[in-house]
Formats: sequence, C-alpha cells, structure tokens
Amino acid sequence: VGGTSHSGLITEHVMTDLTQATPNDFADLLTGCDTIFHLAARTHMLNASPQAYERINVGVTTQLAQAAMSAGVKHFVFVSSVKAIGEQTKTTPFSPETPEQPEDQYGRTKLQAEQLLQMRAQDKAFEFSIVRPPLIYGAGAPGNLARLIRLVQRRIPLPFASISNRR
Repeated sequence: VGGTSHSGLITEHVMTDLTQATPNDFADLLTGCDTIFHLAARTHMLNASPQAYERINVGVTTQLAQAAMSAGVKHFVFVSSVKAIGEQTKTTPFSPETPEQPEDQYGRTKLQAEQLLQMRAQDKAFEFSIVRPPLIYGAGAPGNLARLIRLVQRRIPLPFASISNRR
C-alpha cells in the first residue's frame, strides 16, 4: 500500500500480508492516505483452485477498495493485467474497445476485480484507475521472461526473425 501526500509525492510505503489482513487492518493502513496503489495479486499458481485466485485477486481487492472508500481515499489505482483482456491478438493490437476474453483463472479474476471496482465506485465520490500492463517483473520473477534472460545469459542465439508476436 503506497500513500501520497497532497503534493503528489509518495510519503509512506507500507507492505503487509493482505491474505492475513482484516477490514480493521485495512482501515488502520489507509487512514490519511490520498491515493492507494494496489499491485498485489495471486499469480503463477499451477494447479491451484479457482477459489485460491478469487480469494486474493477478487476478495482482497474488493475489501481494500471498500476500506479505501470508507477511509476517504480519493484515488484507487488498481494494477490489473493485460490478461484481463486476453492472451493474444490476431490482427489488431489491444485497445480500449477490445472485448475482454481472459483465458485463464488469473485473467478472469483480474477482470472480475476490475468490474467489481467499477460497480462499487459508481455511486461514490471515488476516483479509480485501472492499469493493464503486459508484464511486471523483478528479481526472481518466474515465467517466460526469466527463461529469456537465462537464454541471453547463456549466449544462445534467439530466433526473433521467425517470431510474429506484436505485443
């Protein structure tokens, strides 16, 4: 949870285990915050039940947004995923008009969280933004980027000329 001051600068950064947090914990964390940046999510969980994704990606996001509204937070920035739209485009790049067609539980739950956030914010004086990045990575990040980095480190030639991916 990151909070900003009236000058727009981040004045406090708090990390907490959102899976263990209660609505009261959220209220304590959010008191005095103007803006919340919510980036937490359940990702890369092979063989997980749909409920495991829903509990974090939908449940925690909804609870945090409700607590933010109750605490008077002015702006909620939800970092979703391009996977809420889908995995790939066939002929044209993704755009705001692209119909959402998530293909896995992660994408479906990120889209659900977006929709619930939009519904909850309709009747409130609550501004929100949804960001759908194609990839977020950092130290120890799993997935295809980690494999690509390992290939580059091993100096294996990459077949980019034969790839038609436009993402």
